[in-house]
Amino acid sequence: MLVRWNNAATLPRVFSVFDDLFEAPVRTAKTFTPRVDVRELEKEFVVRAELPGISKDDVKLAIENRVLTISGEKKFERNEENHNVHIQETAYGEFSRSFNLGDGIDESQIKADYKDGILIVTLPKSEKAVARQIEISDK
Repeated sequence: MLVRWNNAATLPRVFSVFDDLFEAPVRTAKTFTPRVDVRELEKEFVVRAELPGISKDDVKLAIENRVLTISGEKKFERNEENHNVHIQETAYGEFSRSFNLGDGIDESQIKADYKDGILIVTLPKSEKAVARQIEISDK
């Protein structure tokens, strides 16, 4: 099917669209923001961070002034054999996520586990923060 062009200025824009489709530039995101779930259980909070492709050695976990910070870097893997990459959507770079702990966390009992790119931080509630039942007496 032939299309008649009424405006010659439109033609370069059409070719630009084809260029984008067939010769997509290689782009690398400059920042990486891990996805995080925070759940409250009866006696603890659990923070679960997805850190795919990141070594445990490239992750840091710190607490300062009742703020939990997960930080690190997802390093860009440059492979000269893959010079024909047309699209690269994987994000790389340094990251940092911080969470205010408030007063109800027992900081001395915090635990962290890392397996298969998943960081799980367990934040036990202090005794005063754990909900308890109060018995009602008959008078």
